Amino acid sequence: EGNVLRPGRFELLPGMTVNDLIQKGKGILEDTYLDRALILRTLPDLTKTIKRFNLQKAIMGDTLQNHLLQRWDVVMIRSIWDVGIEKMDAVSILGRIANPGTYEFYDGMTLKDLIFIAGGLTKEAYKLQAEVSRIIPEKGTDSTEVIFVELKEGYDIDEDTTGSFLLQDNDIVFVRKNPHWQLQRNMTVDGEVVFPGTYSLETNEERLSHIIRRAGGLKETAYPEGTRFLRSENNIGRIDVDLKDALRHPKGINDIILEKGDQIFIPREMASVYVKGEVRFPVS
Repeated sequence: EGNVLRPGRFELLPGMTVNDLIQKGKGILEDTYLDRALILRTLPDLTKTIKRFNLQKAIMGDTLQNHLLQRWDVVMIRSIWDVGIEKMDAVSILGRIANPGTYEFYDGMTLKDLIFIAGGLTKEAYKLQAEVSRIIPEKGTDSTEVIFVELKEGYDIDEDTTGSFLLQDNDIVFVRKNPHWQLQRNMTVDGEVVFPGTYSLETNEERLSHIIRRAGGLKETAYPEGTRFLRSENNIGRIDVDLKDALRHPKGINDIILEKGDQIFIPREMASVYVKGEVRFPVS
């Protein structure tokens, strides 16, 4: 199993060796780790053992490394990426980055280089500062320091390398979310206002009275007492509002703070004709 073209289970033939099995798997892949592979062996009494061998020598036919296989043997072959993290110099970048993960480290590598390799910052990334967690070997393996690296607008695409922060092996970079960034939060105002339609909330504290003013105010034909207010957030549903009081007393108890997805409908005042007196069915 592992880093061969066709891993799987194969029939054990008499005299079958490690190299024979690899050929049945159509050979190893280009990035195979050649210095070591394992044979996981289950003995007839069901005890388990491990045999280590040099894969490169086994493939070349070295009789000391090209072991004979036994029933239930599992040959484990790995790529340089699987087993080489400790061997390979590496840096990591996490957070608001297009492709967060661990990448090979090169001498002279800068934070700007790593951001480029990882696909660049995302839209919501905090582009003024990044954090770098660094091991301090002289203080022991448990000792780390956090370095705050100042960025500038366009840092990830700016061709000027002056002042780029030099990384070290095992550095971990954290790119935080901009606390002030968010997608537009839209809501709708329909019915008897001058400009009905969809509106993006300007702040997290925008209120009912303000959105009505943004919509041009109520028309003369509006019937505010019949206002319907629906809130989709958390499936709350209909909320009773006193629109007239909200407009008279901004920031008052009825001037509620709006949320994404809110729907406001202000109906038209119905003109009525009343019939009173000595009739069988008095109506309006």
